Amino acid sequence: MFAPRRCGLRYDPPTLVLDYVIVSTGKLRRRAMPLKDFKEGLISVEELTAQIKKSKHAMYLENVSSKQLQRLLERLKSHVGKQDAPSEREQAQGDSGSSLPNSPSPVGGHQINLELDLNKLSDSELEKHKAAMEVLFEANRKRPDDDGFVYDVEVDFNKEGRMESGWDNEDNDEDDEF
Repeated sequence: MFAPRRCGLRYDPPTLVLDYVIVSTGKLRRRAMPLKDFKEGLISVEELTAQIKKSKHAMYLENVSSKQLQRLLERLKSHVGKQDAPSEREQAQGDSGSSLPNSPSPVGGHQINLELDLNKLSDSELEKHKAAMEVLFEANRKRPDDDGFVYDVEVDFNKEGRMESGWDNEDNDEDDEF
Protein backbone atom coordinates (compact mmCIF):
# COMPACT_ATOMS: atom_id res chain seq x y z
CA MET A 1 0.00 0.00 0.00
CA PHE A 2 1.22 3.49 -0.86
CA ALA A 3 0.41 6.79 0.84
CA PRO A 4 1.02 9.83 -1.40
CA ARG A 5 2.81 12.79 0.20
CA ARG A 6 3.25 15.21 -2.71
CA CYS A 7 2.30 15.31 -6.34
CA GLY A 8 4.02 17.71 -8.72
CA LEU A 9 5.13 18.44 -12.27
CA ARG A 10 8.30 18.59 -14.27
CA TYR A 11 7.78 20.72 -17.34
CA ASP A 12 10.60 19.50 -19.54
CA PRO A 13 10.07 16.73 -20.38
CA PRO A 14 6.42 16.67 -19.25
CA THR A 15 6.43 14.39 -16.21
CA LEU A 16 4.16 13.80 -13.24
CA VAL A 17 6.23 13.34 -10.07
CA LEU A 18 4.80 11.62 -6.99
CA ASP A 19 6.44 11.42 -3.56
CA TYR A 20 4.89 8.58 -1.57
CA VAL A 21 5.48 6.47 1.53
CA ILE A 22 5.44 2.67 1.49
CA VAL A 23 3.14 2.05 4.46
CA SER A 24 4.61 -1.32 5.45
CA THR A 25 8.21 -0.03 5.70
CA GLY A 26 7.72 3.71 6.20
CA LYS A 27 10.21 4.49 3.42
CA LEU A 28 9.76 7.65 1.38
CA ARG A 29 10.05 7.14 -2.40
CA ARG A 30 9.69 9.27 -5.52
CA ARG A 31 8.13 8.08 -8.79
CA ALA A 32 8.41 9.96 -12.08
CA MET A 33 5.67 9.23 -14.61
CA PRO A 34 6.40 10.59 -18.11
CA LEU A 35 3.45 12.14 -19.92
CA LYS A 36 4.34 11.20 -23.50
CA ASP A 37 0.82 11.70 -24.86
CA PHE A 38 0.65 15.21 -23.46
CA LYS A 39 3.15 16.68 -25.92
CA GLU A 40 1.02 15.68 -28.86
CA GLY A 41 -1.82 17.95 -27.69
CA LEU A 42 -4.34 15.54 -29.20
CA ILE A 43 -5.73 14.29 -25.92
CA SER A 44 -7.84 16.27 -23.44
CA VAL A 45 -6.89 16.72 -19.79
CA GLU A 46 -9.81 14.56 -18.62
CA GLU A 47 -8.88 11.73 -20.99
CA LEU A 48 -5.23 11.92 -19.95
CA THR A 49 -6.21 11.85 -16.26
CA ALA A 50 -8.28 8.72 -16.83
CA GLN A 51 -5.47 7.18 -18.89
CA ILE A 52 -2.91 7.87 -16.13
CA LYS A 53 -5.22 6.40 -13.49
CA LYS A 54 -5.44 3.18 -15.57
CA SER A 55 -1.76 2.99 -16.53
CA LYS A 56 1.03 0.96 -14.96
CA HIS A 57 1.29 3.76 -12.38
CA ALA A 58 -2.32 3.26 -11.22
CA MET A 59 -1.42 1.60 -7.92
CA TYR A 60 0.63 4.67 -6.93
CA LEU A 61 -2.13 7.10 -7.89
CA GLU A 62 -5.19 5.37 -6.40
CA ASN A 63 -5.12 7.73 -3.37
CA VAL A 64 -4.51 10.87 -5.45
CA SER A 65 -7.71 12.69 -6.42
CA SER A 66 -8.58 13.07 -10.09
CA LYS A 67 -9.26 16.77 -9.49
CA GLN A 68 -5.69 17.28 -8.27
CA LEU A 69 -4.31 15.47 -11.31
CA GLN A 70 -6.52 17.56 -13.62
CA ARG A 71 -5.33 20.80 -11.97
CA LEU A 72 -1.71 19.76 -12.44
CA LEU A 73 -2.30 18.78 -16.06
CA GLU A 74 -4.09 22.08 -16.73
CA ARG A 75 -1.08 23.91 -15.29
CA LEU A 76 1.21 21.87 -17.54
CA LYS A 77 -1.02 22.57 -20.54
CA SER A 78 -0.92 26.33 -19.91
CA HIS A 79 2.87 26.22 -19.46
CA VAL A 80 3.38 24.29 -22.70
CA GLY A 81 0.97 26.68 -24.46
CA LYS A 82 3.02 29.68 -23.31
CA GLN A 83 6.19 28.13 -24.68
CA ASP A 84 4.61 27.23 -28.02
CA ALA A 85 3.02 30.65 -28.59
CA PRO A 86 5.49 33.10 -30.13
CA SER A 87 6.08 36.26 -28.11
CA GLU A 88 5.30 39.70 -29.55
CA ARG A 89 9.02 40.29 -30.03
CA GLU A 90 9.44 37.07 -32.03
CA GLN A 91 6.39 37.93 -34.15
CA ALA A 92 7.81 41.40 -34.87
CA GLN A 93 11.16 39.88 -35.85
CA GLY A 94 9.40 37.35 -38.09
CA ASP A 95 7.42 40.11 -39.81
CA SER A 96 10.48 42.28 -40.41
CA GLY A 97 12.38 39.42 -42.02
CA SER A 98 15.03 39.15 -39.33
CA SER A 99 17.81 36.78 -40.20
CA LEU A 100 19.07 36.02 -36.72
CA PRO A 101 20.83 32.66 -36.65
CA ASN A 102 18.78 31.19 -33.79
CA SER A 103 15.40 32.63 -34.69
CA PRO A 104 12.80 30.32 -36.17
CA SER A 105 12.43 30.87 -39.89
CA PRO A 106 9.41 29.82 -41.91
CA VAL A 107 10.23 27.52 -44.79
CA GLY A 108 7.58 25.79 -46.83
CA GLY A 109 4.92 26.55 -44.20
CA HIS A 110 7.04 24.94 -41.45
CA GLN A 111 9.16 26.68 -38.81
CA ILE A 112 12.84 25.79 -38.47
CA ASN A 113 13.98 26.33 -34.89
CA LEU A 114 17.74 25.96 -34.60
CA GLU A 115 17.61 25.48 -30.82
CA LEU A 116 15.15 22.58 -31.02
CA ASP A 117 16.50 19.16 -30.03
CA LEU A 118 15.64 16.99 -33.03
CA ASN A 119 16.41 13.81 -31.05
CA LYS A 120 13.26 14.36 -28.97
CA LEU A 121 10.84 14.70 -31.90
CA SER A 122 8.51 12.06 -33.25
CA ASP A 123 9.32 10.56 -36.64
CA SER A 124 6.66 12.60 -38.44
CA GLU A 125 7.80 15.90 -36.87
CA LEU A 126 11.42 15.05 -37.67
CA GLU A 127 10.54 14.42 -41.33
CA LYS A 128 8.78 17.83 -41.48
CA HIS A 129 11.89 19.54 -40.11
CA LYS A 130 14.17 17.67 -42.49
CA ALA A 131 11.98 18.60 -45.47
CA ALA A 132 11.99 22.27 -44.44
CA MET A 133 15.78 22.23 -44.01
CA GLU A 134 16.15 20.59 -47.43
CA VAL A 135 14.07 23.38 -49.02
CA LEU A 136 16.25 26.00 -47.33
CA PHE A 137 19.43 24.18 -48.42
CA GLU A 138 18.32 23.98 -52.03
CA ALA A 139 17.39 27.70 -52.01
CA ASN A 140 20.89 28.65 -50.85
CA ARG A 141 22.83 26.06 -52.85
CA LYS A 142 25.35 27.30 -55.42
CA ARG A 143 25.80 25.21 -58.55
CA PRO A 144 28.71 25.42 -61.05
CA ASP A 145 26.47 27.04 -63.67
CA ASP A 146 25.12 29.72 -61.25
CA ASP A 147 26.29 33.33 -61.42
CA GLY A 148 28.82 34.07 -58.70
CA PHE A 149 29.84 30.43 -58.31
CA VAL A 150 33.35 30.05 -56.90
CA TYR A 151 35.00 26.69 -56.55
CA ASP A 152 36.91 26.17 -53.26
CA VAL A 153 35.73 29.22 -51.29
CA GLU A 154 37.90 30.26 -48.35
CA VAL A 155 36.23 32.36 -45.66
CA ASP A 156 37.95 34.09 -42.75
CA PHE A 157 35.54 34.32 -39.85
CA ASN A 158 35.91 37.11 -37.33
CA LYS A 159 38.61 36.45 -34.79
CA GLU A 160 36.86 38.21 -31.89
CA GLY A 161 36.40 35.87 -29.00
CA ARG A 162 38.80 33.32 -30.45
CA MET A 163 41.49 32.16 -28.05
CA GLU A 164 45.03 31.81 -29.33
CA SER A 165 46.37 28.33 -28.71
CA GLY A 166 49.88 28.64 -30.10
CA TRP A 167 49.94 25.21 -31.74
CA ASP A 168 48.03 26.37 -34.78
CA ASN A 169 50.01 29.43 -35.91
CA GLU A 170 50.55 29.70 -39.64
CA ASP A 171 53.67 31.86 -39.02
CA ASN A 172 55.49 28.95 -37.38
CA ASP A 173 55.51 26.40 -40.22
CA GLU A 174 59.05 25.19 -39.49
CA ASP A 175 59.62 22.31 -37.11
CA ASP A 176 63.07 22.60 -35.50
CA GLU A 177 63.13 19.02 -34.22
CA PHE A 178 63.04 17.32 -37.62
